[in-house]
Formats: sequence, structure tokens, C-alpha cells
Amino acid sequence: STTTPEDNDNSYEAEFERLKYAFRVLTRLLSSHFSPLIFILDDLQWADTASLQTIDFLLSDTENERGLVIIGLYRSNEVSEAVLQRQKTTTIAMKLNLRD
Repeated sequence: STTTPEDNDNSYEAEFERLKYAFRVLTRLLSSHFSPLIFILDDLQWADTASLQTIDFLLSDTENERGLVIIGLYRSNEVSEAVLQRQKTTTIAMKLNLRD
């Protein structure tokens, strides 16, 4: 059987969803032993969209009854206003379920 680019896109998205779910399960497991669970993430100016989506996915877990705190750090002098605006637009589009 031949794999098409659409199959690759679907496969990537399915794999990404499984990875995000695995992080959510791991976060719930860890927060059941360490509460609140605190993640400190540095250099977020270098984070790709998938990483930011994963962070958003973890923060939106309303079924996690334990505390989760994510502290994100970035160097404002290494991020242009255009990059910040693009990330804000991407975040809004993701929440509205829009695509680029």
C-alpha cells in the first residue's frame, strides 16, 4: 500500500494526540504523589507550536483534581513583537479550531 501526504498528516496528528494524552496521564500520575506539581519551563521563546499546544493541553485538564503549576520563562530581548503576535494568533486559532 502507498502512503499519501494526507495519510502522513493524519498519522502525525494521531501520534501527536497520543503523545499529548500520554503527557496528561503522566501529569495526573505525578500530581497524585506531588501536589502541587510544578513545572518550570525556561527559554520558551524557542518553543515550537507543538510544544505550546501540549502545554495548553496540560493546563486545560479540568479532570485533574490535583494542583498543576506551570511557570514559563522567556527572554523578551530574544523575541520580536511579530513572533509574539504570531503566537497569540496561533493560540486563538487553536482555541477556535482554525487552521493556518
